Amino acid sequence: MYANIELMQMVPFPGKLSARRTIAELLSEHAHHDHMEKVLVVIAELKSALAMLRFARESHEVNEANGELLRKILRTAETAYSVGKASQQEVLKTNIELGKISINEGKIREQIITAESKARALLSRPASTPIGHFGMEDLPAPLPMLDQLLAFAHANRPMLIHDSLNILEKALTVGLMRKEYLPDFKFSFEYVRMPVLMENRWSVSAGITLPFAPWTLSKATSRVQEAEADQLMFSSMYAASKNTVETQIRSGY
Repeated sequence: MYANIELMQMVPFPGKLSARRTIAELLSEHAHHDHMEKVLVVIAELKSALAMLRFARESHEVNEANGELLRKILRTAETAYSVGKASQQEVLKTNIELGKISINEGKIREQIITAESKARALLSRPASTPIGHFGMEDLPAPLPMLDQLLAFAHANRPMLIHDSLNILEKALTVGLMRKEYLPDFKFSFEYVRMPVLMENRWSVSAGITLPFAPWTLSKATSRVQEAEADQLMFSSMYAASKNTVETQIRSGY
């Protein structure tokens, strides 16, 4: 007896939609820079683990060579002592040094096992997979100036880019919250069919929202204040991140 079809479209106030789109693009960039920062952290940890492993292996080789040398000295001292050409004190000293080498051997092996385990964890390899021999890249010569490294980090470090984008995102959010005071528009087309009355009707309507009603005004004001507080917080976080990166670079330099 009655049929009604209506098509309605809400149209935000000019500027709202573009602000939301920009914020969404910034959130996408956040994810990218979070990923890149994690990549840098994993690479740095892996380089550190491999450097520790290389140092432990080289220490093990030196310790073994020292042990072999001391064993030869001990055999010579024992032979000389047996024919009265060396004192018992020389034999005891050599035995003590050889004992230190044996104790140090256990510590070095523990360091090797720890470094290999950390490297396997960072490389996502099973515990049974051995870490073979590898080379280490030499530092570039000459080393760049400290000011150049700091400037490069400020422009390229993903963590700093991420935090600076946070500030921009919150500034856009503040602007968007302030636009919530502005009205949105509604347009609709309606078709009504009434077979009983043998009548069909078309109608067009337009409307406007009232976001500044007294019972919603305080909520909108609170959202603006919250966004402004977030903007100040992320500005402080960016300054702290910048100081942290500079401290890491100066310490490493």
